Amino acid sequence: MVYPLSRLVPMFGLIAAITLSLILSGQEEEQPPQVQSEKDWIGWWIIHQPDGDVLYINVKAQSRASSFYSGEGTNLIDKGEWKYEGMRIVFYWENGYKDVLVKTSEQYLHYTFPPDASPDVIDSGGIIARRLQKERIGSLQVPGGVDVPAGAGGGPPVPPNRSEYIGFWEEFSNQGETSYLFLKRGGKAARATPGRKSTDVDTGQWMVDGRDAYVVWADGSRDLISKNEKDFTLRGSVGSGREFSTTLRHTDASTARNYFNLLAGQAATADDLIGYWAMQDLHGDTYYIEVAHWSQATRFIEAEGIGISKESGRWTMLGDGVHITWEDNTQNTLRLTPQGIKLASYSPGAPITGIPLTEAPADLASINSFEEFEDAARDRIIEEKRAQLAILRAAEEAKLKAQEVARLKVEEEKRSRALAEARQKAEEETRRLAEEDARNKAQELANQKDVEYKKRLAEEKARQREEELERKRVLAEEKRLAREEDRRMAKERDRLKSEEEAKRKEENRLRKLADLEAQRKAKEEEARRLADIEAHRTAQEREARRLANLEAQRNAQEEEARRLAELETQRKTEEEQRRLAQEQEARRLAELETQRKAKEEEAQRLAGLDAQRKAAEKETPPPAVAQLPRPQSPPTPPAQIPPSVPRVGSKISAGAEVWQVADTDRDPFKIVLNKDGSALSTWAKSLTGRKGQTGRWNDVKSGKQIDWADGSTYVIASTKKGYKLRSYSSSNTAGTTGRTVSDAQESTASGIVLWDVVFGDEFDGATIDESKWNTQFPWSQIINNEQGGYNPENVSVVDGKLVLTATDDTMTYGGEELGYTTGAINTYNKFEQAYGYFEIRAKVPEGRGLWPAFWLFTRNGPPEIDVLDVLSGEPDNAHFNTITLDANGETSKQTASHKGIDFSRSFRTVGVEWSPSEIIYYINGKEMARFTNNIPDQPMFLIASLAVGGDWPGPVSGWTAFPARMEIDFIRVYKRR
Repeated sequence: MVYPLSRLVPMFGLIAAITLSLILSGQEEEQPPQVQSEKDWIGWWIIHQPDGDVLYINVKAQSRASSFYSGEGTNLIDKGEWKYEGMRIVFYWENGYKDVLVKTSEQYLHYTFPPDASPDVIDSGGIIARRLQKERIGSLQVPGGVDVPAGAGGGPPVPPNRSEYIGFWEEFSNQGETSYLFLKRGGKAARATPGRKSTDVDTGQWMVDGRDAYVVWADGSRDLISKNEKDFTLRGSVGSGREFSTTLRHTDASTARNYFNLLAGQAATADDLIGYWAMQDLHGDTYYIEVAHWSQATRFIEAEGIGISKESGRWTMLGDGVHITWEDNTQNTLRLTPQGIKLASYSPGAPITGIPLTEAPADLASINSFEEFEDAARDRIIEEKRAQLAILRAAEEAKLKAQEVARLKVEEEKRSRALAEARQKAEEETRRLAEEDARNKAQELANQKDVEYKKRLAEEKARQREEELERKRVLAEEKRLAREEDRRMAKERDRLKSEEEAKRKEENRLRKLADLEAQRKAKEEEARRLADIEAHRTAQEREARRLANLEAQRNAQEEEARRLAELETQRKTEEEQRRLAQEQEARRLAELETQRKAKEEEAQRLAGLDAQRKAAEKETPPPAVAQLPRPQSPPTPPAQIPPSVPRVGSKISAGAEVWQVADTDRDPFKIVLNKDGSALSTWAKSLTGRKGQTGRWNDVKSGKQIDWADGSTYVIASTKKGYKLRSYSSSNTAGTTGRTVSDAQESTASGIVLWDVVFGDEFDGATIDESKWNTQFPWSQIINNEQGGYNPENVSVVDGKLVLTATDDTMTYGGEELGYTTGAINTYNKFEQAYGYFEIRAKVPEGRGLWPAFWLFTRNGPPEIDVLDVLSGEPDNAHFNTITLDANGETSKQTASHKGIDFSRSFRTVGVEWSPSEIIYYINGKEMARFTNNIPDQPMFLIASLAVGGDWPGPVSGWTAFPARMEIDFIRVYKRR
C-alpha cells in the first residue's frame, strides 16, 4: 500500500524523533561554545519541555531550519527560516510560531512565542537548550550495535500511527451485545450502547502507549486497545480483576453517530474535522477529501469521462467549519450543521458566505477507500507520464535521424574539398621543382663570388664583435660606478635622516624642559600669591583682634562707669523709698485698677477689629501691594501636562528619571524611575483624581520595563520618532509581551518628555544636610526692613519635614535688638542652575505679618524668580513674580497671582518651569501663570524663608500666634534631558 506524502511526513517525524532519541541515549551533550558568528549556531539543539516532550531544532546553512518533537504530546514537524541577531537567533516557522535561542553568560535559553506575539520582548522563564555533538548527528539511521526492535522488513522501528485509532468502532462482546466507541483527535473518547439514552454516553481521554492505546473513563476504569497482524482487540477494565476481552472493528460513521449526541449544538474544531471525508455532488462526481495537520489538504475527484484527478490545497478554520482553497482557486467548506457534516463548493473568488454552487452531506471515509482512489490517481498519472515519455522518445528518435543525415552530408562535402586541395598541391609542387632547378644553376655561378663576399663578411663581423665587447665593458664600468654612487647617496640620506631625528628629539626634550620650567615658575608664582594672601589675611586677623581688644577695654570702662552711676542712683533711691512708701502703695493700687480697665477695653477693641477684619475679607480683597500688583483676573491655563511629581508613598532620589506622559485618552501622568530600582507613578489629581502606585524597574533590550504592585507592566521604548509607552494588564503579561494595550502619543510637546532629578531633599534625616543647605544668608541677616532676624537654631527637621519656626523671642544683630527670630535655608555656593523645573511641597502658617516664600536668586541680583510668595494674612492667595533687567538696565517686573487655594490648611505642591523662552507656574500640577518677556538666563541658587514683618507683609498683628511654623515636605530640581 502506498501512503500519500501528507501521511508520510508525520510518520517520518516520529521515526526521526525515536531514532534521534536512540542516538542520544547513553551520551552526554556538549557544553556550548562561545558564539562569535552566525556559523556557530549551525547544528542540532535539544530542548527538554516541561511536559516531558523533547524538541529538536536543526539550524542549517543559508538561514534554513527544521524542528520536530519526540514524545506522546505531539509529533509536530515544522520548517522555517532563522535570523542572526548577535548573541541570539530567531526562528520563524511556517505555522506562524517563533522560537528564540539566546546565549547568556552561562548557558543557552529557549523561548517560544505564538503568532501574535513579538520575539523582541523576552521575560523570564526560558528553558535550557543544549547543543548536540555534531559528529553524532547528520543521519537519522539507527547506528549498529543498538538493541532495538525492528519494524516490518527490518530497518528502523515503525512508530505507532495515532491516526489508526481515530474514528468510530464497534465492540462485540461475548454476550452478543454491541457497543460503539468514538476516539476523537485531541485525545477525547466517548462510548455508547444501543438501548441506552444518549445522555448516558460515557466520556474519557485516550493516548497511545507504544503499539497500544489506553482509554481512561470518567469513572476511573481503563480499556486497552491492542493491534495484532490482522485486527484490533479491546480489554476492558484493565487491572480491576473484572477484565474482559472483545473484538474491535472500524464502523461507518453514519451508523455509530446515531448513538452519540456529539454533534447537536456543538461547535466543530479542527480536531473534529481532520480526517478523510467522502461525498457525491449533484452531478454524480465522487469526492474524497483529506484534511490533514499543518493546514494541508488533498482532494480526489472521480468524474465521468475524466477519471480520477488529484489536487492539493490549504485550509483554515472558519466559524464551525474548515475552509479549503485548492490549486485551481476553487473553494470548499466542510462545516458542521444540525443534519451532520456538509461539504459546500464555491467558484474561484466567490464569498464563502454566499450561496454555494453545490452542497451535499459528507461522511467519514475509511483510509482504505481513500488510498484506493489515491492508487488509481497515481496509476493514471503514471500512464499519462508513460504516454508523454513515448511521445518524447519518438521525437528524440526523429531528431537523431535528422542529425545523422546532416552529418553524412557534411562528411561528403569535406571529402570533395580534400580532393580539390590535393590536385592543387600537385600542380604547385611541379612548378616548385622547375623553379628549384633554375635557382641551382644560378647558384653555382654565384658561388665563387659568395666565397669572397663571405670572407669579407667574416672579417667585418670579427671587427664588429670586438667593438661590441669594448662597448659592453665600458657600459659595465659605468653601471658599477652608478651603483657605488647610489650606495654612497643612500648612506648620506640615512646619515641626514639620523641627524634630523636626533635634532627633533633634542627639540622635543628642550620643549618639555621649557614647559616644566614654565609650570614650576607658575607654581612658584601661585605659591607666592597664596603666601601674600595668607599674610594679608593674618594681618587682618591680628588687626581685628587688636580692635576687638580695644573695644573690649572701652566697653569695660563704660560698664564700670555705668556701675558707679547705678550705685549712686541706688543710694539716692533708697533714701527716697522710705519717704514715698505710702505714696507708692497708693499709686500701685490705682495702677492695678487702671490696668484692669485698660485690658477690658483692649479686649473689646481687639474683638471689634477682628470682626471688622473678617467682614472686610469676605466683602473685599486685601489692598494691593505696591511691589506685587495683582492682575485683574487669574490667567486661564492651557491644556498642557505639568512636570510636577507629587509624592506617592515613596521618595524621589537625586539622579532619578521622571517621564512625563500624555496617554491616548489624554490622561496625563508621571513615571519616576529611581537609581535604586524603585518606581512610582502619579496622575494629575486636578484632572482625574486617580492615585499613583509603586513598583520596580529594570533595563531590557526593548527599553525600560516597570512591573507595578498591581501586576501590570509598562515598557518605555525608543522609536525613530521618539518614545512610546506600552502598557500590559496583569492578565496579559505572561507570554503576550507583544500585545499593546495602549500606545502613548509620540514625543511631541504633549507626548513623552524625560526629566532628570539633579538636586533635591526629602528631609528624611534627623538633621538638615549641611552639604546641601546653608542656614544663614550670605548677606545681612536683616532684609526688607523686617522685624525679625534669621537664626540657624530656628531651622530643624521633624518627622521627615523641614520646619522653619518664627518666634516672638528677641535677638540682637549689629547692635540692634529685634523682637522676633525666624529661619531660612539656601544653596549659595552649593547648588545653582539655569533653566529646569523647580518645585516645593509646603504648608504655611496663618497670621498677619508673616511672609513664607520659595525663590531663586543670583549672586548679585536681580534677576530673581519668586516661585511662591504667600502673605499669611491671606493664605489662599499665591503670588508669582519674575524680576529682571531690561535692555536699558532698568528693573523689569512681571507679576501674577491666584486666589482660592489655602496653603495653611494642607500641603500644596508649587513649581516653576523655566526655559529660555518662557516661565510657567504650577500649583498641584495645574498651570497658573506664564511669562514670556525678559526671561533670565543666569544660574540661580535656591532660597526658602519665613519672614516676619517688613515692607511688604507689614507689621505683625496682635492676633498672629507664635511660634509659627512653615513646614516643607520636599524640594526638588529637575532638568530636561
